[in-house]
Amino acid sequence: MAQEILVIVKEPLTGDMIEAGRAVIGRLDRYKFPITAALWLYESERGYWRLLLASPKRGEEGSLKTYQRVFGILREEPFEGFSYIDLHISVVDAKDPLISGLRKAVKRSDVRWGGPVNGTYVEDAYIYRTAA
Repeated sequence: MAQEILVIVKEPLTGDMIEAGRAVIGRLDRYKFPITAALWLYESERGYWRLLLASPKRGEEGSLKTYQRVFGILREEPFEGFSYIDLHISVVDAKDPLISGLRKAVKRSDVRWGGPVNGTYVEDAYIYRTAA
């Protein structure tokens, strides 16, 4: 009798994705858009990586205005080698519980990390920065 084996294949986080995220963050920094935390977060339910940016502007100005500002900045000039539209970019409030937990758990930047945070399990993440 044949036995079934379930294999879960996770989309890899590539060097190109890490560099694209770094370019997006650098562009927002140059335009003085406040980013207090930035990371690639693997979303196992959806099966893809999300570029998660934390900004106090999300709490101050709301979702719509924040996304309009972020994507307005990213549209200013093309990126070399990729389109920001192809990235799954999300902006959360700087006080988001996941971000607050990561600030306590991860004290380094440019690090791959996974583990429990504020009752949520982070399967995999690449953290650019978590400083407040």
